[in-house]
Amino acid sequence: MRLFFLRTLRGMDRPLQWAGGLAVGMVAGFLPIHSLLLYFLLVLLIVSGANLLTGGCGYLAGCLVSGPLAETSEQLGHNLLVHPGLQSWWVAVSEVPLGAWCDFGNTMVTGPLALGIALAFPTFLVAWAAGTRIRRILARIFERYSMTAWMVDPERIPVSVEGT
Repeated sequence: MRLFFLRTLRGMDRPLQWAGGLAVGMVAGFLPIHSLLLYFLLVLLIVSGANLLTGGCGYLAGCLVSGPLAETSEQLGHNLLVHPGLQSWWVAVSEVPLGAWCDFGNTMVTGPLALGIALAFPTFLVAWAAGTRIRRILARIFERYSMTAWMVDPERIPVSVEGT
């Protein structure tokens, strides 16, 4: 955990990676824990190079928000599954080899997935803008306090020649 935190503070992660981690983690947090889609999203989070710390925070935020919205997301899932225009699409998805295992026919998977995807783009944009601003503020703070800069970047530790 310390490695991810220091990597974030040292600026090795861009705000784009912060925002991507938060958005993917939030969508994963909306899904039920027994869904195969959750594991696909977690693998995507790890492989994509997104910030894992913000991905974990996004997952926790998604879990907290999905609780009060469970009834709404279940109704959304039901509406998506019974919509006449989407019936052929659901049949095509269930015929894909992993489509049946993803449990798209369940309202408690389809609804939260649709809600999470709908909220992912606004979350990404807000996190990207906030990350850009926070990164500038952190850079100014770290430049002011050299001890913090030493702690974050060990190569900046001054070497004393006196007393040797």
